[in-house]
Amino acid sequence: MNDEIDEIWESLKKETHRSKTKDISHLWQSQGDSKQRQKEEMEIMTNSKSISDKTLVPAGENKSFNLSNLTKVLACDGDSDDESEDGSISTPKEPEDNTRLSQIRGMIRSDDRQQRVQFLQILKADVENLHKKMNLHESSIPELNLPRPYDVGSISLTYKQNGGIVSDLASEEFSEWNKTFNPLGKQFREADKEPQKDDERTPSFNPSYREKLQNILDTVGKSLFKLISDSSEKCRLLSIEIIQLLLLSKLNIGKHVAYLMPAIFSRMPTTQHDPELNIFVQDTQSLDFYKRGGAKLLEQQKRVLTRSEGSSCSSLESCEETRFGLINLLETVIRSCLNLGVLSFLDAYFTDIIFALESSLADPFHKVKIKSADILKNIVRIPNWEVAAKYYATALARASLVLMRHRKHNVRIAGITMFEACVCVPDREKIKGAGSDAILDLIGFKEENVLPISAFYSAENGVNVNILAELTTDRHATVRLECCKVLCFLICCLPNRYDFTQRFLPYLLNFYNDDFDIVRDQAMFAIENCGRQYEVEHPDEVIERKQYGIDGDSRCNYEGQLPEPIIQRPSIGSRLFVRSNSKRFCVALLQELNNWIPKVRLQTAKLLKILTVYCEENLTMDFHETLSKIVKALKKVMSSEDKEDKQLQIELETLLTSIGRYVDPEVYTPLLLPSMFGTLTSKESCVVNLKAFQSLIKGSKPNRVKSQINLVLSTITGSFLQEDLICSTESSRLQLQVIEDIFLRVENEIMDTDIIENIDNLEEMLRKSVDRGNCSKLALSLLDTMTRTKSQSESI
Repeated sequence: MNDEIDEIWESLKKETHRSKTKDISHLWQSQGDSKQRQKEEMEIMTNSKSISDKTLVPAGENKSFNLSNLTKVLACDGDSDDESEDGSISTPKEPEDNTRLSQIRGMIRSDDRQQRVQFLQILKADVENLHKKMNLHESSIPELNLPRPYDVGSISLTYKQNGGIVSDLASEEFSEWNKTFNPLGKQFREADKEPQKDDERTPSFNPSYREKLQNILDTVGKSLFKLISDSSEKCRLLSIEIIQLLLLSKLNIGKHVAYLMPAIFSRMPTTQHDPELNIFVQDTQSLDFYKRGGAKLLEQQKRVLTRSEGSSCSSLESCEETRFGLINLLETVIRSCLNLGVLSFLDAYFTDIIFALESSLADPFHKVKIKSADILKNIVRIPNWEVAAKYYATALARASLVLMRHRKHNVRIAGITMFEACVCVPDREKIKGAGSDAILDLIGFKEENVLPISAFYSAENGVNVNILAELTTDRHATVRLECCKVLCFLICCLPNRYDFTQRFLPYLLNFYNDDFDIVRDQAMFAIENCGRQYEVEHPDEVIERKQYGIDGDSRCNYEGQLPEPIIQRPSIGSRLFVRSNSKRFCVALLQELNNWIPKVRLQTAKLLKILTVYCEENLTMDFHETLSKIVKALKKVMSSEDKEDKQLQIELETLLTSIGRYVDPEVYTPLLLPSMFGTLTSKESCVVNLKAFQSLIKGSKPNRVKSQINLVLSTITGSFLQEDLICSTESSRLQLQVIEDIFLRVENEIMDTDIIENIDNLEEMLRKSVDRGNCSKLALSLLDTMTRTKSQSESI
C-alpha cells in the first residue's frame, strides 16, 4: 500500500512540475491522444481521492471528509511552515505546495456538490488567514473614489480679453490633466503618510504570504473562475468570495483577466445601447415598434412613471447575495487593475462593463442598484476612459433618473451622484459636459403646444415628470442635501452651465427655505460664487456702482429686516446674477400661486419672497401683472377656511411687505386705490385690496408713504367714503384701519398744508359720525392718531 501511495505522489509531482513550464490551460494535457489523457486524468483523481480517504479517515469509520485535517492539503497551513522556533522565516517548499494545490484543484472539480462546497470553504478560510497575516498597510487597495474632473477649487476666475470667464477646461492647454484634475498617483499615493511603526503584537510583513496567495491564484484560478457558473448557488458564492480576497491582496492578475471577465459577464444581465435615442434598452422589439411610430412608451420612460424597482431584471442569478457578490467582484477587478497600473487590460471590456452595470441598475435588490451606480460614477471619472465614457454619458445619465424615484432614500442619493458624474464627463472638443442633454429629462422639459401623436391613444405617452422638483422637496434631508450639492456644482462648474442656469436657479433658491441650516448655507454659498463669476464677466455693470458708491434706488427701504435665512443685503454680483436669470421663470412662479395643490402654493410664495430680496427695484417691471396675480391668490385664501390656506395668507402678506420695501408707493397706490374705496367693486374685492395695500405700506419708507397720503385722503373725503357707512361693514372698518396704519407710518414726518387740510376734513366727518352714534372704537382711535400726528408735525 505504501508503494502505491508513493507512486501516486510521484505522478502528482511530475504533473506539478509540468504546470511550471507550461501555461495553466495546458496543465491537464499530455503527449498522448485525447482518450489516453482522459484516462490518466481519471486515474489521478481516483487515486488522490483514495489517498484522502485512507490518510484522513480512521479505519472502521464513515469515509466522509474530515474538515479539520484537510487544511494540511493547502500550502498555507499555519505559521509552522513559515517560521522556525527562533522566529526566522524559512523558505516554502514549492514542489510540495504545488502538489497539494493541484490536489485541491482536482477536488473542487469533483462532480459531488458537497465535496466542492467543503473544499471551497477550506480554501476560503486559508486564503482569509493568509490575507490577514499580510501587513494591512501593504495589502489594502483603496476604494474607488475618484475626484471630479473639475471642481470649485481648480476653476479660477480667468479674465479674458472679451471679458468672459471660462474654466481651465476651455484653455488651450486643456490636455494637461493637472490643471483640472488631481492625478491618479495622488489618489493612491501613500508616501505622504507617516509609515506605521512595527508593534510587538503585530508581526512584520512576510513576503512569502503574498507569494503563496499568488501561487494559489495561478494554480486554482481557472477552476475558481469556472465555478462562477456552477450549478450550485453555494459554490458560486464561495468562489466569488475567494476570488475577491485574492484580488484584494495586490496579486498579479494580468494573465487571468481574459478568463475572469467573461466568467463574470456570463452571469450578469445584458442590455443594448441605441445611439439614435441615446438610451439603453433591454427589449429591442418594443424599441423597434416605438421607432416605427407605435403608441407605446419606451422602457425607461415607463419605469420612471411607474416608479419601477426593477422586477424586469433578466439576470441568470436568482439569489440577491450572489448578484451583489458579482458586482463587488467586478468593482474589485477595476480597483486592482487601477492600483497596479494595468487598467489597459480592461480596455477591451469597457463596453461590457458599462452594459453589465447599467443593466444591474434595474435589479430588484436595492444594494445592487447602489453599488452599480457607485461603480459607474467612478468609471466615468477615470481619465484613461474619458473618450469612451463620453459616448455613453447621456444614456447613463438618463438611466440614473429611474433611481431618483426609488422608494429608498439611499438609492435616490446614488442616482443623484451618478447623474452628476455622467453629466460632467468632459467633452473637450465642444467644451461642455458630455451628458448635459439629460438635464432636460431631469426637469421634465416639454415644449409648449407640442403633444406627441401617441398621447391621443394613451394619456401616459404625453406625461413628463419633473424629477428635480421632487428631489428638492424630498422628505429625507440627506437627499435634499445631496441634490443641493449637485445643483451647486453644476451651476458653478459645468463648462456649458450658462445653457442651464435659468433652469437650475429656481430650484437652488428654493433650498433657501429648507429646514436644515447646512442645506441653506450650501445654496447661499453657490449663489455668492455665481455672483463673483458674474462680476468678472460683466465689469461694466459693476464698476460704476462700486466707484461711485451708488447701489440701488434711494426710494427703496434697505433698513428693514430681511426674510430668513438672508441676514444682510446680498452682494452686487449675486443680485445682478439672479436678476438677469429670473425673468424667464418669474411669470411661471406667479401662475403657480393659484395651483390646486396647497403645498405648491405655499412653496411658491416662499420662493417669491426670496426672489424679491435679489430683484429689489427690478420688480417694477410688469408690476401690474405681478400685483394682480398676488392679489388674486390672496383673495382665494381669504375666502377659505383651511389651516393650510391661513398659513399661505400669512406668507402672501409677508411677500407683499417685502415687495413694498423696493416698490415705490407711487407705483402700487394708483393700482389699488380704485378697488379699495370704490362703490362699484364687490365687498370681497375691496377687503382683499385693502389688505394688500396695508401689507405694502408696512415695508415702504415713511417719507414715500407720506407722498401718497394726500391722494388717499382726497379720495376718501370726496365720493368713495359715505358717512352713513362708516364702521358699518367689514370693508369700511378695514378702510379706517388702513388709514390709521398710514398715519402711524408717517407719525414723525412733517406734513404739508394740503395734507393737513385733508386730515381736518376727515376728522370733521368722523366727529359727525361719532355724534350720531354710528362710530365705533376704531374711529375714535383713528381720531386720536390723526390729532397726535398733526400736533407732532406742527412741533417739528
